[in-house]
Amino acid sequence: MEYGTVMVQEVFRRTLSDLGVEVEHNIFGYLDCRWEGRDMIYCPHSRHHRDHPFHECPGLGQECC
Repeated sequence: MEYGTVMVQEVFRRTLSDLGVEVEHNIFGYLDCRWEGRDMIYCPHSRHHRDHPFHECPGLGQECC
């Protein structure tokens, strides 16, 4: 039996949510993410934070880690 990509992604997203891992994170709506000068300081809930399990370098022209 084949499952659609969207269905598989949704189940994966729900599983991560149940485990307390946030995949999508609004950096502007979370108090621990903040601007420091011209750099964004990411909280551990953001995937742009180097300790996030699904770390991804920011695309804002900032240096990563």
